[in-house]
Amino acid sequence: MKCSEIKVVKKDGTKEEFNVQKVLAAVNKSANRAMINFSKAESKFICEFVEEKAEDLDEAEVPIAQMHNIVEGALERVNPVVAKSYRDYRNYKQDFVQMLDEVYKKSQSIMYIGDCGSLLSKNVLKIVLS
Repeated sequence: MKCSEIKVVKKDGTKEEFNVQKVLAAVNKSANRAMINFSKAESKFICEFVEEKAEDLDEAEVPIAQMHNIVEGALERVNPVVAKSYRDYRNYKQDFVQMLDEVYKKSQSIMYIGDCGSLLSKNVLKIVLS
């Protein structure tokens, strides 16, 4: 399957055409966080590696998590420090989303308890006043 035919399936289920330039932008951000600049040869290797591995999957749709794993594989071969930076950022984002989800669930629980408490207070007040 050619890269031009591959769709990347994002976490929210949306599909986007595979674009190796987006991969290059992401790995350059990780490299910058590690204070590293890729040479043109390294950038070319990363692009070719990712395109080749994506095509080898022979799938019309590739989940973003699988694409991240391919990119990590390329980075491990070029510069393990950047691969770690890329991985750490992914993990940070996942941890942050999980933390926000937990905060939301707790806030819903507190709101539910508050609603129950207000109903209880109203019922107690009715009993006392009757």
